[in-house]
Amino acid sequence: MTDKIQQARRELFEAWTKSEHGDLTRRQDGEYFDDLTHGAWLGFNAALDCAVIELPAELHAYTGQPQEDRLLDADRNHTIKQCRSAIESTNLGIKVK
Repeated sequence: MTDKIQQARRELFEAWTKSEHGDLTRRQDGEYFDDLTHGAWLGFNAALDCAVIELPAELHAYTGQPQEDRLLDADRNHTIKQCRSAIESTNLGIKVK
C-alpha cells in the first residue's frame, strides 16, 4: 500500500472511529494504542483490499455503425471513464476492472 493510499484510508477510518467512539490516538510509530482499534483498522484495510469494482467494457466504433449508435457509445464510454476517475480519486486503492 502506498503512503498516499494509507493516508486516505487512515483519514476515512479515523473520522468514522472518532464520530462513533470519540477520541482516537496513535503511538509514535503510527499504530493504535487499543488492540480493538488496531484490529478494526486491519479489517478495514482487508475489506478495501478485496473490493473490486467491475465497470462495463468500453465500446469501439466499427465501420458501418450508424451515427446514432456511435454517439451513444461515445456517451457510454465517457460515463465509464467518469466512474473510473471518481473511484480512483478517493485514493483508497480500490481496484477497478
